[in-house]
Amino acid sequence: MAIKPGSTNTETTGIYLNMGNALRAIASVTLDQQVGHATNIKIQQAKDNAGTDAKDIKTLIIHASEDTDSVDGDVLVRKPDAFEYTVLDDAKSKNISFKIDGEDLDVNNDFTHITVVVAASGEATNMVSSDYITQPRNPGMTAID
Repeated sequence: MAIKPGSTNTETTGIYLNMGNALRAIASVTLDQQVGHATNIKIQQAKDNAGTDAKDIKTLIIHASEDTDSVDGDVLVRKPDAFEYTVLDDAKSKNISFKIDGEDLDVNNDFTHITVVVAASGEATNMVSSDYITQPRNPGMTAID
């Protein structure tokens, strides 16, 4: 789990996932907004699981469903490539997925970990949770520290 279920009242930073043994990862973020807010979500990279020298990652592939409760809510729509995504300012359930390849990290400068950062909404009733789904480089290996 990248981010345990909780409020977006304050900024939330997920756990740092070690991408050293991962070919790629998907960071899936779920928002349940009771009060409309254009919440920003971004992926950062760091040098370790403590978040040393955390910085924004390069452009990623992003898909989003801005209303998962609607009839078409299970459809993820491709969004413009970026390192961040800001959801619409409405009270709905949403899912955003970021595709991160190992080559997206600044490995030449020892960046090996990723995290999800969700900006503060200032709304205690707006909730977030996030998961990582990884594809290991070798079967039987794990990418989590």
